[in-house]
Parts: sequence; structure tokens; C-alpha cells
Amino acid sequence: MSLTLVKSALASRTIRKALGGEKEKSGIRLIDLRSQIKVKEGDEEKNVIQKIWNFFSGAGGWLMGALKGLVSPIASSLGGLWSMATQGVYQLFFFDWNVSDEQIDKQIKAAWEAAAGALGEAVGYALGGGLNIGASTLIPKIGPSVAAYALGEFTEEAWAEFKGAFKTIMNTAARTAGLLAFKGARFSIKAIGEQLPLPESWKKSLRSWGDGKKPFIVYKAVEEWIESNFDGMLEKFLVGKWEGFFEGWMETGMIVAGAIDATLAAMKAQKDQGGTPRTLEIDLYPKEDKAGSEGSGDKDDKGGKPEQGKVLLNAPQPLLKQMVYSTLAQHQILGDRSVGLLVGQPAEEFVAARLLTRQLTLVFRRGASKPPWKDGTKTAGTTTVTIPNPKVGLSWNNIKSACSKWTWGEFEASCLLSSGRILKVRGSSPDEARDKAKQLLALSSDEYHAINVTQEMERHPELKKRPQIAYPARGTLLVRRASTTLEGRTDLKGNRWTETPVHFDLWPDSEPPGLEPFP
Repeated sequence: MSLTLVKSALASRTIRKALGGEKEKSGIRLIDLRSQIKVKEGDEEKNVIQKIWNFFSGAGGWLMGALKGLVSPIASSLGGLWSMATQGVYQLFFFDWNVSDEQIDKQIKAAWEAAAGALGEAVGYALGGGLNIGASTLIPKIGPSVAAYALGEFTEEAWAEFKGAFKTIMNTAARTAGLLAFKGARFSIKAIGEQLPLPESWKKSLRSWGDGKKPFIVYKAVEEWIESNFDGMLEKFLVGKWEGFFEGWMETGMIVAGAIDATLAAMKAQKDQGGTPRTLEIDLYPKEDKAGSEGSGDKDDKGGKPEQGKVLLNAPQPLLKQMVYSTLAQHQILGDRSVGLLVGQPAEEFVAARLLTRQLTLVFRRGASKPPWKDGTKTAGTTTVTIPNPKVGLSWNNIKSACSKWTWGEFEASCLLSSGRILKVRGSSPDEARDKAKQLLALSSDEYHAINVTQEMERHPELKKRPQIAYPARGTLLVRRASTTLEGRTDLKGNRWTETPVHFDLWPDSEPPGLEPFP
């Protein structure tokens, strides 16, 4: 027997026919979708178009207020100003002082085009995200809640985009002002020089200033002067000193800028937390405990606890109470116990790894495979790798094989060894750094527990570690033996050690003649 369903005989349609009006005579349920996209707020109805308009009106007001408040934190950042000043001095030595006016105009145009692109990207990011969030209000029932949550998450990202674009514009404006000032000053100097009674050779030099034919960069000019007037060890010393000066200048500038901002932030936080700091002295051993107890440690001349039993706390008034509680709690836990009692092992093993009795130091030169170690016209860079606990019985050929050339770069492989030491090797890629570290570890008797590869993400363009071929140059095997005299190096346990270094070259293709077997 088959079952047959007749739509017109359904109970739901029969009831609708009896209760419905003209629109539901057929018994079919009709829904007016226009009523579904209206939301009541108070005494008035707002449809979807009105809601989207209100959303963008609010977002636009927020954006204008944010842009007004953007200048204040940037202008008041002393750390940022210090960083700009540091980079400005650096650029003076790397600027082409013979650049032509046409080249200056091209640089300014390119810089503003890049700034316009950054601003356009930020605006497009905000508009695209805002449109998507506005469209989310169309979702029935939960639309306003979804849009509000998404707007809160999106606001932080959009603000970061605008700050980055505004910073690019400010930097471009500063660079443009500097280039235009230099351009105008050079024009004035050349015009005045034509009017002065100067030798013709001087005037000829002034006329050729800014022709752009031969770049004049102070850094390279000084480097070339050193290489043309000195040679040997003195040349290498002066060139290395010149290069190291600018690297130290830039890195220290970033450190100082960060320290300035951190100090100002700490001062502001300190002010917000309670104003001027106050100092409180806590005596951990009150008068009734001055006699001390058995095994409680050293005592002073009066039989009580030493002066170290007093603690000075310095903080704003609201924080002092909390600091007192935490200090007393820590004293109850730690007391006079030594580090060895806390960690369960001898202090000298906990503080640092033990003294190395064998150590192999390998020196590589980047961009040059043999003396005089020149990479074009510049002195080749140096890379040093230290191998802890090298194997006994290594030959020159074993070391030479492990020190084959590789591509040095911005990725650093750090190997945690079984002796507690760390071996670090750089490479142009994560695989390059890791493989070279494993190859050099074959010379050590230690085993590695872990290898972590990190990448240098941000650095000044002039100091960025670009890929270079590193060649083996020389090595030093340092062997320490227990000393029976009062001479030598002393370790944490008071033992004395004598040191025997063995120096050898690694750049030749074959073992140097006369090289004695390694100890």
C-alpha cells in the first residue's frame, strides 16, 4: 500500500486558509523580506542603508581624530629624535656630495612616490576593511554585534598601517628638506665663488661641483686614502677601525634611543603609580632575634646577624606595601641558604660551564680565498667560529675538510652542546647554516642537544649581512693542562692551568710544511 501526500490537504494549509486574509487564501505562507532588514532603535526605524551610513560616519570621525593625535607621540619621542640624529650623522659620511641637481630631483620624486604608495595602501586597507565590516551588519539578528567586535579588532591593525604611512611621509619630508637645502646651499656657494677673486683652478673645481660624473662619498674617500698611504698591519688596523666606528655608532644609537624611551616610559609609569618614590628600610632580623640561631650564618662582632640583614626598598607609596609582603615572603623561603642548596648541585657548575681544556678557533675570510685578503678594493670581512672540546688526534686534513667554503649570511644556527657550550654559525639560508654547523661539529667530541636557526629581520641597510662566500684562513688549537706551579689561569675551583696555543694556516690547498702533529 503506497502513501500519498496531497499539499492542499495539509493541516497547516487548511488552518492558514481559515485564518488568513486575501494574501493567504491558497494556504501558502508569505514572508515580507523588507521587514527583515529593519531594526528598531528607540522610536524610529533604521534600515540597512541607514545603518551602513551611520557606521562609516562614525569610522570617519574616529579616523580624523586619530590623525590629529598622531603627530603628538611622534614629535614627543626623544628616542625617535635621537635615532633620527644618529642616522643623520651616518648619512653625512655615506652621502654623495657630488650628486647632480637632476639626480637630486629624481631622488625626491622617487621618495614621494614611495610615500604616496604607502599612504594609498593604508587608505585602501582601511576602506576595504571598513566595507567588509559594514557589510557584516546585513547579517540578521547578530549583525550589529559582529560588526562592533570586528571593528574593535580591525581598528588596531588599521591604526598601525596609518602610523607606518605617516612615518614614511615624515621621513620623506625631512629627506626632501635636507636635499633641497643642500641643493640651494651649493648653488649659493658656486655663485659667490664666481664673484670672489679666487684662483682659476678653484673656480674650475666649483663649476664642476655637482656634475655627477664621479661620486664623492666621505666614507669611501677616507678608506681609499688609508689603503693608498698605508700597508700591512697598520692598513688593516685603520680600515677595521674605520668600519667598526660606524657599526658601533649605529648600534649604540639604537640602544641609546631605546634607553631614552624606556626611561621616559618608566618615569611616566612611576608618576602614574603614585608620584615621588620613597625609601623604606626593613630589618629582617628584629631585636629579639639578634642573638641568632644555630646554623644561621655569620654573625657580627656583637653576636647578632651581619649588616646584610637589612633591605632597602624604593618605590612610590602605593607599591611599597606590596613590595614589603613579597620581600618578607622571599626571605622566609630563601633565608641564608646558598645557591647550591637551592638548585641541588655545586655552585660552580650552576653558574657557568666548566673551563675548557681544549678549544679550536677557526677564522674565515669573506670574499677572498687567500692573502692579501682583498674583496675587490676592500679588506675582506672576518668570521670566527669556536669549536669547544675538539677531538684528540685531529690532523690538518681533518680540519681542512670540515672548513670547506660556504655561503655566509643573515641566518644564524645556534647549537646547544652536551658540555653546556653553544656553537654559532651563520649561513645564507636556514639549511646552509644548519648543515655547516653540523659539519664543524664533527671536529668536536661534544654532541648537540638542539639546533635553533634564527634570522636577522631588521637592520640598517649599510650593515645588513648580505650573502658572501666564506673561505678558511687560519686556525688556533688551545690546549690547557694542569699546572704544578703558581703560574697559569685559575678556574672557579682554584685549580691552575697552563695554556699551549698552536697556530696554523688553513687557506693553502695542502698541509703547510713543518707543521707538527696537534696535541
